[in-house]
Amino acid sequence: WRQVYKDKGGNKISYEDYMNLSEAEREQCKSYPVGKTYIVFNAEQTRLPEVDPEKWQEMLNRFAPATLRNEEGMLRSPELDYMLTNQAWICPVNTQLSDKAFYSPLSDSITMPLKTQFETGEYFYGTLLHEMAHSTGHESRLNRLAATEYGREELVAEMTAAMMASQLGITKGIQEDNVAYLQGWLKNIQEKPEFLRTVMSDVNKACDMIQRRVMTPEMAEHVKNEAIASIDRFIEESNQKHEKAPV
Repeated sequence: WRQVYKDKGGNKISYEDYMNLSEAEREQCKSYPVGKTYIVFNAEQTRLPEVDPEKWQEMLNRFAPATLRNEEGMLRSPELDYMLTNQAWICPVNTQLSDKAFYSPLSDSITMPLKTQFETGEYFYGTLLHEMAHSTGHESRLNRLAATEYGREELVAEMTAAMMASQLGITKGIQEDNVAYLQGWLKNIQEKPEFLRTVMSDVNKACDMIQRRVMTPEMAEHVKNEAIASIDRFIEESNQKHEKAPV
């Protein structure tokens, strides 16, 4: 669509000229959308590969499937892995091949790319915790989303993710990504110290909800058993290597 503007005499005028008019003059103008159509072809129906091989390759690279890494060697969080495997969070968490991570208040669900799409396990779990923090603000829980402006909610989610990542041993302290959020709100914090107090109040409530759900006795027992089994496997593999080693 493109918007068409006409003055009071019925003459077409540009958007810039329309915006330069006074409010009273604009009320005398007419504005309406006009539909535009385009004939399009699938790229493979064209001679683009022959005519411009560089542009063709650029397009292939742009729409190439995501590169999946090997999860082996990536950081693991037993608590969060257990939660994902058993769908034990307060709302559904869907992991799928995608390029976006988000929480949808409408469907009350989280969508996450695959872990192997992230550069590191830390980035995967940090992003997951960020979206989990958003989900705590649903109207049926802490009822924070409707009353909080977007930027402030992002700050709450990022600080919650930072604190929980530290508590779960995923990262130590505040990371560079977290600092970027803080810098954006530095002026507000300096001018209104109470702003930070209200933010941290919401962060503490969100962290408490995540802790109670993710670090339940059942999960703690599972994590302990997993750790014991992992040690047993390590000892068994070490013994087997020792037995096979030449004397």
